[in-house]
Amino acid sequence: MNLKGSISISRVNCSHGNDYMSLRVRDAASHCQFLEVTLSLENLMRALTAEAEIPCEFTLTENAPLGKIREYKTENLPLLGYRPKDAESVRAFLTEHEVEGWVANQADITNSNRHTTHKDRSRTARVGFTRFIEREENP
Repeated sequence: MNLKGSISISRVNCSHGNDYMSLRVRDAASHCQFLEVTLSLENLMRALTAEAEIPCEFTLTENAPLGKIREYKTENLPLLGYRPKDAESVRAFLTEHEVEGWVANQADITNSNRHTTHKDRSRTARVGFTRFIEREENP
């Protein structure tokens, strides 16, 4: 499977003095970071100068939706039917609105910056939903 993506290389400065290099790989279609490689600055330079088998650590994101297309939408949901301080109540409320593979950003419903009070005194929250769909192959 050939995919398009991007790589980002950055130096991470730590207050305890153990600076390191981070290489992150992101899938272009899904916008998901699926691999992060960390290694010392010295080992990065050794790798760039063609020395083979340089030791590193890496984190691979399991079940990353590689090659799938990320879709995003926003819906205004009524601010009733759940208790904002109760995570289970919020999750149950949002689950009712998660249809056809859409998954709600749970933090949106409890973020007062995303709330609106309307003229009729009703209140809604602007909630983002994300889903990943299969990419159509060219015939």
